[in-house]
Amino acid sequence: INDRGYGVSFEEGYVEDEKGKKVMSFVSNRFGMGKFGFRPVKGKRFTAVARFANGEEVRTFFPKAEDVGVSIIITNIMENEIMIELNTNEETIAQLTDKNHYILVRQNQLSKKLPIHFLPNELKKLISIERDLLFDGMNVITFFQDDVPVLERLLMNSFDDSLGKSVVVSKEAIVKDSIITSVHIPQKDGVRYDISISVLPEETKSYVPNDNIYSAMLLR
Repeated sequence: INDRGYGVSFEEGYVEDEKGKKVMSFVSNRFGMGKFGFRPVKGKRFTAVARFANGEEVRTFFPKAEDVGVSIIITNIMENEIMIELNTNEETIAQLTDKNHYILVRQNQLSKKLPIHFLPNELKKLISIERDLLFDGMNVITFFQDDVPVLERLLMNSFDDSLGKSVVVSKEAIVKDSIITSVHIPQKDGVRYDISISVLPEETKSYVPNDNIYSAMLLR
């Protein structure tokens, strides 16, 4: 990210070991984000390197690999469900089978709790969650052991944008210093609408938003 907190794309990314040998590579999208799978070797130190078009590099050490633990991968590409993959190792599974685990799906004050049970020698656990169980917009997915949070991820669930596509604003007339407009909104039972208007000079530099209504309310 740059000094404004926005992602910066890079030309090349790779992981190297403590001897400087490249063990894998990865790429960046235009937002400076990349993804890769990597299994560290116990006792070795690894570094992630991002190289930019101007030749500059950003180097980040991987944290030390722990002997025990659980990792989580969330796949959010299917239409009707998401997949949660929990991975662990032989040193850890014996500690998981005799404890209570659950996944908490949360958004603000709302939450849904899903119990998880590990079987002996079950080093990989796949959990399917129907998309109807998620909340519209941003969801916080937390994996708990007893009442202690262990892992947490953010997940964006698709939302109904039909309202935004069906709202029509039309300019009806200009009367002296006023603009008369009409707003056509579909009627839905039990739905109350509010409208807010800001008026600024056309070439103003005092308001340069980086969000629209959807991203501000559902993401930021």
